[in-house]
Amino acid sequence: MFYKDLTNTIINLFSRYEGVNCVRYQDDMLNNAQNNHKPVQVYIDDSTHSRLNRTESEFIVQYNIVALKLPRTDKKETILDIQDYCYQMFADFIARLDTADEYRGILQVWDYSIMTVSHLTDDDASGARLTLELRVANPADLCKEWSDEPYEEPEEQPITIDEKTIGDIKVNPVKLPKNPIKC
Repeated sequence: MFYKDLTNTIINLFSRYEGVNCVRYQDDMLNNAQNNHKPVQVYIDDSTHSRLNRTESEFIVQYNIVALKLPRTDKKETILDIQDYCYQMFADFIARLDTADEYRGILQVWDYSIMTVSHLTDDDASGARLTLELRVANPADLCKEWSDEPYEEPEEQPITIDEKTIGDIKVNPVKLPKNPIKC
């Protein structure tokens, strides 16, 4: 599974949750620029960490994902209510990703941690942060030809110094002093 496919799988799964207004793949610094909608917003950090453990032959991709929501005062929603909802959504997401038949043999949830957050943005959004590690196929083992045509060496152009040209380029000769310079 390639990186883009893996990321789109995560985006697709989060977009299926009721109450999730948007799922964005963006830099973590832009999470503060959220809109003023009341539903949950999921941000997948576009800086991931991938690593290969040669002794175990495991390739791990690590994502950082945050789910944020603004408290609704008209429903007397507390920070704890929002954190609980986002925490449960992450727990359900991990279970779906790890047990769904469509992903079996392609990816595996390797490790994860969930941290609750509050007052994370300038408008006091709260929620949870998920650090998700997925075990996937080593991309180096998924080699494919990037081009159907074989690489051809460029033709060598003769260098002729006597005519003061190199290929098609005319060269001005450098004049060096013939007498030694005294210091």
